[in-house]
Amino acid sequence: MEKARTRRCARRSSVAGLLHAVAHPKIAREEQAHAVAAALSAAQLAAEALGIGSMWRTGGYATDPSVIESLGGAVDDQVIGFLYLGTREGPQKLRPVEPLDTFVSYF
Repeated sequence: MEKARTRRCARRSSVAGLLHAVAHPKIAREEQAHAVAAALSAAQLAAEALGIGSMWRTGGYATDPSVIESLGGAVDDQVIGFLYLGTREGPQKLRPVEPLDTFVSYF
């Protein structure tokens, strides 16, 4: 975690999407996790629309019990993702465009 703390970057804020699932007869844990992911995605789209740089990462910290505990989570809670917000340094990196057939299938 020390490496993450001292890493040089333009991040200004971090948002953690923490799932604290509650037992519900009609809303499964998986659906609750999808709701947290949708909220993070909406926050990322909003940030980008406002000109704020954003990056969503999950990584090893998401499964580290001490990280979950420090976020106020319980034993059964789960980090869905971390959204890093801040000022961009340099131009946005463009990802290569892949043909749809490489990741879409039809039935």
